[in-house]
Amino acid sequence: MSSARLLAVDRKLLAEEIQRHLIRGFLILALIVAYATLFIFCAHEVGPTIRIFAGAYVVLAAFFWGLPGGLTVAILNIAVQVALHDIVHLPMEGGPLGPISILLLGGIAGKMRDMAVDTKRELLRRLRAEEEMRKTRDLYQTVILSASDAILIMDPKSREIVDVNPAAAQMYRRTQHDLQGTSIDELSTNPETIDAILAQVRPGERRNIPLRFHRRSDGSIFPVEISIGRFNVDGRDLVCGIVRDITERHQQKIETERFRILLDHAAEAVVISDPSILGQIIDVNARASGLLGYSREELLKMRIADIEVEFPVRTQEEWISHIAQLRSAGRPVTVEGIHRRKDGSTYPAEISVSLVRFLDAEYVLGVVHDVTERRRLEADLLQSRTMAQEANRAKSLFLATMSHEIRTPLNAVLGYAELVARTNLNTEQQEMLLGLTASGSALRGLLTGLLDVSSVEAGGIRLNQEDFDLLDLIEQVRLTFAERASVAQIKLEWSVDGKTPRRVHGDRTRLLQILTNIIGNAVKFTKQGSVRVSFGLDRAASGSGLRVVVADTGIGIAEEHQDSLFSLFHRANTGLDGAGIGLYLARTIARTMGGDVTLAGSTARPPDMISKRGATFMIQVPLTVIESLAPQPRALTARSCRVLLVEDNKVNAKILEALLVGLGAQVALAASGKESLRAVSIQDFDLILLDLGLPDMEGLEVFQQMRASNVTVPIVALTAAALESDRERCLDAGMSDYAAKPIGSDGLAEILNRWCS
Repeated sequence: MSSARLLAVDRKLLAEEIQRHLIRGFLILALIVAYATLFIFCAHEVGPTIRIFAGAYVVLAAFFWGLPGGLTVAILNIAVQVALHDIVHLPMEGGPLGPISILLLGGIAGKMRDMAVDTKRELLRRLRAEEEMRKTRDLYQTVILSASDAILIMDPKSREIVDVNPAAAQMYRRTQHDLQGTSIDELSTNPETIDAILAQVRPGERRNIPLRFHRRSDGSIFPVEISIGRFNVDGRDLVCGIVRDITERHQQKIETERFRILLDHAAEAVVISDPSILGQIIDVNARASGLLGYSREELLKMRIADIEVEFPVRTQEEWISHIAQLRSAGRPVTVEGIHRRKDGSTYPAEISVSLVRFLDAEYVLGVVHDVTERRRLEADLLQSRTMAQEANRAKSLFLATMSHEIRTPLNAVLGYAELVARTNLNTEQQEMLLGLTASGSALRGLLTGLLDVSSVEAGGIRLNQEDFDLLDLIEQVRLTFAERASVAQIKLEWSVDGKTPRRVHGDRTRLLQILTNIIGNAVKFTKQGSVRVSFGLDRAASGSGLRVVVADTGIGIAEEHQDSLFSLFHRANTGLDGAGIGLYLARTIARTMGGDVTLAGSTARPPDMISKRGATFMIQVPLTVIESLAPQPRALTARSCRVLLVEDNKVNAKILEALLVGLGAQVALAASGKESLRAVSIQDFDLILLDLGLPDMEGLEVFQQMRASNVTVPIVALTAAALESDRERCLDAGMSDYAAKPIGSDGLAEILNRWCS
């Protein structure tokens, strides 16, 4: 019965009850009036009528009031009749049976009325109970149909599924009809445990089952959480299982456990803090606990400021601002700090701080690295570097000192050798003098090479760019090695491409050094045959570079030495002359200029075999071609070049004077700075050759005083201080040129041609 119908029944019963009360009141009133009328007007003739009225009255009372009402009215009626009989001698109809019949009539009618009322009440109660049950059933059906979890009703004996909700069909990817009648074993991955679980659940109880895995229709496995209850329906034992798919939660748990494993096995200390609470530590790994000396539980009650000695963030507002900066940075920020351990000791730390998201939550992740050992290594490295710098300075000082001390007497040796060579000598004397000159020149080259190596180690070779005549330089190199090749009795083949530019811009001195080293090696290591030198354009340098190929028929270079040929102090054959400096410097200088020196080919041969096999080197140096070249100074005569030679060493002064005079110059000597200042004050000169190591004054000081005295002629530093820094110091001070001792007539002639006019 619907609720609307039940409401209609209630309303009808209420209307009937009201109607009965009205009729009952009206009838009682009518009977009272009738009794009174009969009693007053016709008391002696109403015996039968009173009995009729009394019976009707009792029946009506029983109908309206039930058994108690019927009996009460019957007794009242009998009492009235007895009273009438006693007062007015009204005869009692039926004798003693009259009252008894009235009582029976009232009792029977009242009982029948009560039974009818009870029947109606029971019917109404049942109707209401059925409606409440229907409402409850509809409510539970609505809940079951709308539930997101799967609900399975199962017979525990047969283990068959009796009923399911739509969520179950969706979860297992089967229809509801298909699931009904299916054994629960088809859904579970471990059906052998089902009986044991069901045995633990009693009727009316509920039980939560730990993690289980179920199987869908496609065979896929997924984790579930189950709550089961046992109940009885119409004498039938059933089990209700509520199944929840916890795939996402299970995956989060796996990720959390994986994160914990990775965290605890990380080599670095990791501290995770809450971005919403000022430096509150919410997790750490085992490495952080061991590094700081606190247990994990202790650290979770602490803040970053408790372990950071100088934590810069002090207030919640500053912390929020700090988090905002990390968020805007979008990358880890590395900071340094000092951390305090539980025992009070501290250590330097490098912390990589970043904001990370994990399982839809944001955290501040700090990866802490104890840099104690690194700081110690840095300090040791700094100390080692300082010591190395000191050693390098000591080495440079040693080289400068030894170079100066060796160059001064070497200048005398080579100078005297050159002067002696101009005298009349017999053949044996000429050979001895030639050996002396060669040895002195080799020693001079070795000193120059060592100083260049020192310059490279100190930070590189400085280039001096200038305009020069390339063809003139090539011819100068040819004349130099033509004499050496002739003495060595080997053939020197020389070729210059007609397209080779004449006017170029570059470092003339360094190019000359490269050519001298490479060609000099070819001549030195060729005992028979020839040395072929070819000059041309370097196409790789857009037509403005110089390419030189030097090929010899010498001893060649063994394959095992070719890879390390250009290394410093490398010697391919320990039985040969050389310090292993020339090739290293040639390549270093060429690469500094933007070019290179390479071994183009080599075939070594045993010393006892005569073969024209040898080595081929290629030189590539970029040069800038220019349209015109500054006019070259003309050669001077003795009458046109007046030279002031400032030299404190008497031997060197005598030799240099002789060489200059031999070149046609007029020479005046000064043995100190003061003498040179007096000389320029009383006489005019075309050129001043100034030694830097004077006994009374520093050479640069003499230069500055000369310039202050309006001495405008070229002043060239002529000194045994041959370091690159010495050259730079002189040129930066404003001196016209720089020349290192020992120097012969060729070097002096070049200076005269360059600066005298």
